[in-house]
Amino acid sequence: MLALEEAQSRILQPLAALPGESVALAAAHGRVAVRDRVAACPLPQFDNSAMDGFAVRAADTATARPDLPVRLRLNGAVAAGRPSSTMLLPGEAMRIFTGGMLPMGADAVIPQEACRSTAAHVDLEAGVAVGADVRRAGEDIAVGERVLEGGQEIGAGDVALLAAQGIAVVEVVRRPRVAVLATGDELKEIDAALAPGEIRDCNSPMLAAAVADAGGIPIVLPPSPDREDALEQALFAAARAADLIVSAGGVSVGDHDLVREVIRRHGRIDFWQVAIKPGKPLAFGALLDTPFIGLPGNPVSAFVCFELFARLAVRRLGGHRKIHRPRRPVRLTQDLGAHRARRELVRATLETRDGELWATPRPHQGSSHLSSLAQVDALLDLPAGDLLLRTGDAADALILNPNALAS
Repeated sequence: MLALEEAQSRILQPLAALPGESVALAAAHGRVAVRDRVAACPLPQFDNSAMDGFAVRAADTATARPDLPVRLRLNGAVAAGRPSSTMLLPGEAMRIFTGGMLPMGADAVIPQEACRSTAAHVDLEAGVAVGADVRRAGEDIAVGERVLEGGQEIGAGDVALLAAQGIAVVEVVRRPRVAVLATGDELKEIDAALAPGEIRDCNSPMLAAAVADAGGIPIVLPPSPDREDALEQALFAAARAADLIVSAGGVSVGDHDLVREVIRRHGRIDFWQVAIKPGKPLAFGALLDTPFIGLPGNPVSAFVCFELFARLAVRRLGGHRKIHRPRRPVRLTQDLGAHRARRELVRATLETRDGELWATPRPHQGSSHLSSLAQVDALLDLPAGDLLLRTGDAADALILNPNALAS
């Protein structure tokens, strides 16, 4: 059996970011940029006022004092988007609003609360320095400055910056198409009537949600029965339609676990079995050169293995630099027994106490207990062996819910 990190490395090694595509800026959020973009215009594009107030010539205000104010004659007004063509002459001021273009001749702005004004003039009781409350052209972004880096995930702030540059279309890495295939004679669609012995397929919608959360496009195939002909048809359809196949079930050692054998016969299996609990029977290979990750069929095992392995593959194909979930040290709110035969991933919720993260394992940690996935915040990564962990002891946690880190 492979160690967790070795299995991750062997899955990621043959994978690379998919080709790029052009998308509208509004659709670029969360995507990965293919190439650098540089500013074609300065930001701001012109000198403008940072305040509601009065545009002035700083030299005219130099002698202003509370006991001897300077009076300037008002000569018009400037609002955002409505610049003035009037030159500001010595001894004059112009009413200006936030974002308004600084008029010719002006070199400073006096906030309206720092002076007294009438319809005809403004009285200043203190001088102002050149450039006061003026946003200079290019002080934020200069022409030629990089505004987007290739390989960068585009956030909402990046969208604003690109929009300000007039960049309406962005080249981004194509989102990976991920075929999701659950297998098992007992599985039925979630809205189907169940006969005795049948269960609803919860793996497909769970994995589809996880694919979308990782940045991929899920292609959900109908559950396949445990027959070689049906599995071959479903897997070949998945390989032709997707950039990655993620199956659930059929990779263990039972008489009806046929997925691994079908992949081996028509493609290849690079490895099988990882030394973790839950999730030992994990398979990785390819069919028609489409990477294949075979998850265990138990929902908890499928969930955990998707997080540890398949999510990384989706992120790598999508061009993301950060493919791993963050890890944080936590303290345990209860004892955890020893005698772990394999490295164990324990589902837990998190809370902050006095600035420290505390983890509470979910009840019912069996691999078929769906309740342990509800509201799960983290996976506690516990080493194999006879280490007894007691309340208050430290443990390593893989954070699944970033909101749980907020205090």
